[in-house]
Amino acid sequence: MPSAIDRLVEQIESTEQELSGRLGDPTLVDDRREFADVSRRYASMEAAFALARRWRDASGRAEEARELLTEGDDLDVAELLREAEAELDELAPALRE
Repeated sequence: MPSAIDRLVEQIESTEQELSGRLGDPTLVDDRREFADVSRRYASMEAAFALARRWRDASGRAEEARELLTEGDDLDVAELLREAEAELDELAPALRE
């Protein structure tokens, strides 16, 4: 079951995909007001998009490390897991904002 943060990241990613798609639509430039609105919304969300990408990256690294640790104890992999989990703990409050 995805956590509240995972669901939030999914929403942010969905918004980024939607806005990117709209900005890539060649007919959007015909409506200057709409183009400006979409551009402003995308720009205002860039920090959230970057946080979501960092969350996905750290989450993926943590998952890979957990899988490797089930195969045996490895201090380097355990350290990678600790680092990824620390990054997730650091990102969570920023994503909730």
